[in-house]
Amino acid sequence: MKHSSPYWITRILYSYVFLHSLPLFAGMGGGNFVSGFLGSSDSAGISAVTSLNNGTVAVCGWGVSAHSITAPGWRKTVAGGTDAFVAIFTKSLDTLLAFTTIGGRANDRPTAMTVTPDGWIAVTGWTLSADFPCTQGTAQTQFSAETDGFVAVFPPTLAEPVSWLIPGSGVERPTCIVTDAKGTIYVCGTTTSHSGFPVTNGLFKQLKGNSDGFVIRYTAAGTSVLFGTYLGGSAHDGFTALTVDESGYLYLAGWTSSVDFPMYPIIDSQWWWYYDDRPLDFTYNGGDADATLTVLQPDGSGGVASTYFGGNGADTAIGVLVHDGRIVMSGTTTSDDFPLLDPIQEVLSGTSDIFIAAFTGQGRVLDNSSYWGGDGAEHAIAAARYQGNRMVICGTTTSMNLPGVNAGANTSSAGGTDMLVAVLSPQTAYYVTAIGGTGMDGAASVAVRPDMGFVVAGWSGSTHIRLSDATLTRAPGITGAIPCAIEIQPGVINLAAPSGNEHVCHGSTLRLQWNVQDMFPSDIYEVAWSRDATQWTVINNAISGNSYDWLISQSVGTGPVYIAVQSGRGHRSRTEHPILISEAPRVQSHPESATVCRTDSVTLTVDIVGTGVTLQWQRNGKDVPGATAAEHVVYGSDADGSSYSVRYSSPCGVSGVTTKAIVTQGIETKITKQQANAEVRIGDPLSLQIQAQGSQLTYRWLHNMIALDSETGPVLSRSSVTAADSGWYRCIAVGECGTDTSVAIHVSILPVSSVHSNPQPGIRLYPNPATDALTIALDPPVTGTVTGYVVNSLGERRTEFVIPEGSYLCTVTLTGLPSGLYAVYLEGTPFLPQVFVKKAAGHVSQP
Repeated sequence: MKHSSPYWITRILYSYVFLHSLPLFAGMGGGNFVSGFLGSSDSAGISAVTSLNNGTVAVCGWGVSAHSITAPGWRKTVAGGTDAFVAIFTKSLDTLLAFTTIGGRANDRPTAMTVTPDGWIAVTGWTLSADFPCTQGTAQTQFSAETDGFVAVFPPTLAEPVSWLIPGSGVERPTCIVTDAKGTIYVCGTTTSHSGFPVTNGLFKQLKGNSDGFVIRYTAAGTSVLFGTYLGGSAHDGFTALTVDESGYLYLAGWTSSVDFPMYPIIDSQWWWYYDDRPLDFTYNGGDADATLTVLQPDGSGGVASTYFGGNGADTAIGVLVHDGRIVMSGTTTSDDFPLLDPIQEVLSGTSDIFIAAFTGQGRVLDNSSYWGGDGAEHAIAAARYQGNRMVICGTTTSMNLPGVNAGANTSSAGGTDMLVAVLSPQTAYYVTAIGGTGMDGAASVAVRPDMGFVVAGWSGSTHIRLSDATLTRAPGITGAIPCAIEIQPGVINLAAPSGNEHVCHGSTLRLQWNVQDMFPSDIYEVAWSRDATQWTVINNAISGNSYDWLISQSVGTGPVYIAVQSGRGHRSRTEHPILISEAPRVQSHPESATVCRTDSVTLTVDIVGTGVTLQWQRNGKDVPGATAAEHVVYGSDADGSSYSVRYSSPCGVSGVTTKAIVTQGIETKITKQQANAEVRIGDPLSLQIQAQGSQLTYRWLHNMIALDSETGPVLSRSSVTAADSGWYRCIAVGECGTDTSVAIHVSILPVSSVHSNPQPGIRLYPNPATDALTIALDPPVTGTVTGYVVNSLGERRTEFVIPEGSYLCTVTLTGLPSGLYAVYLEGTPFLPQVFVKKAAGHVSQP
């Protein structure tokens, strides 16, 4: 089996500055992909995170030391107190690409960051350092008093930045920084300064209450303020989020406890019903605070719209976006009478919930509004645009029953407070999960990646952070809240096939198939194999569907192999158990056709190599019971022209059938028609012929027991005979099933009738039959020495003798020759061979 339920999969932790490298468990499922790092110091923190244009990740934060940093960057030292830092990581968060600190002798802390159109990194925050490093020629280089804001714009290499201060006589706390298409820089936040604050071209030039919200627009180079303004009432006010539309209008989200927060369009509240164009809600709703939404002219010269938004509790906005003429704002509420319209959740579920609302008419008309949360407390801290009118919101939760809408979600807190990540629109909840351990954990910032995953930065007070079946573990001895950053990729992927333990062969095709939930239609998948489930070899990395047919080549080798599928966004699922790959069965030799005699047998053989190959002999396509070996015997009595083949199969699923061998029964060799004796005169033609039955017949003729090598057919022919052609003939027929010899055929050669005929030389043998010796009489005597032979019926020479010149008698010893028919042959003479019979001793015949 393999894991098929949703899982979180982690990559690795990374060590840098205050961060400590630790091992992670890696699961086998394919749930929401998560990777991250944990810090090793509670004297450090991460304030914000952003995704750069090339997919790398930048974070900013603060710390008290920066030892052992080798990555490139402007500074590696801490000037004093806590300094701000900026770090850039690879897409996978496992390698530090660049790093720098920035600050003075006192404490410095960044609060927000963004990416400019040309890829620079703009950071804002606050400083207590009178010696904060500033760039000459920028809008403000001198520290004012108490706490100043700062802006630092870094090149992509984190080399020396362009930096300046946001001055004032009190405390400046920037909370958000954005740029427009031209690169001009906007910063918003909260100030308590009565003087010294840059109010160039400001709508309001005086602090109205204890603290006011502010917004400043700088040139792209930071050399001057284009406009700056207070915005608030007689109590406490602040801005937390800012966005700018294509026309340059500013949309500010925040909070107020002032009953006289500036409202737009301006009306007389006592005669509000006379105004067709009026704010959505121009009356403070009570409680600790109301959320606010404010729209300003591009040059900051006037308000377009402004409204309270809340109920009888505490309401704070933290995110704002504009899409297709609709303004979407999100935040936190404790109000049980919060204004709702077509909500996805109608009641406050716990002590505090997230709210999300949409407005039209540049903020004058409510389009949708809803609670969202569980039975505990949800607190929204930061938000980012996701897709269209959707926001990804991060913060904290203590709920045990979050409304989970996506595969692989954690919908309950692990204890204490957990990080909360939710993708919401005013009409729908798309994604939600809680991440944490038993301590106090939270998310301070979230960034959307180009692949639509997101990176969450925050803190953890837990010894372990639960990521479903994976865990981030803090270093031993570290207490307090420590920084962390986590990448999340929504969606679930589970490898459905193979399931593990399958047996497959080289040359076979294995279907790899996976199930997905909440994945993107544009997702690309990669499949790979591994011997040890750690080192992977890619099979294909450009699959757009949910299956792949893998043709297994010999280059994979044999043995156990794990299979995995991974999305381009990092989701991975693999077999828990390996599959087994074997060499495919290969036929080295097929059974061969044969002919077998009725009383004989033939052994058919096959040679098939492979692991665990099983064989089954078949006769005429049907299995032969028990015939499972590489050899199979066919008896002549069964040889009836049937076909024999071998069906083979292997555990890896490859099977086949060999070619067919035909086994036939051979015909018994037998001479069916004999040749009669013949008489022919010298010079006439001679034809001797026999007929035989059998298979694969060959023929051999004998003349006076001497083989005639040139005669190999059933017919022996002479066009013109001589006296030498007289004598005894036999024909031997040889076939696959035996040998048969014809009867002896006597050919008499008659002389030509003429008074001029010369007598023919002759041989006389006696006794005939003979026993131990044979006398040869010649007429006329031989001239010259002659060699003679005694040959048997097969034409084989058995005895050799010599007749001296002029002799006409010769005696040959026959001792040792078996009884039978023999012939005497004189080499190189005109004497014709003569036949005699060898009998056993004791029998006497007259010559």
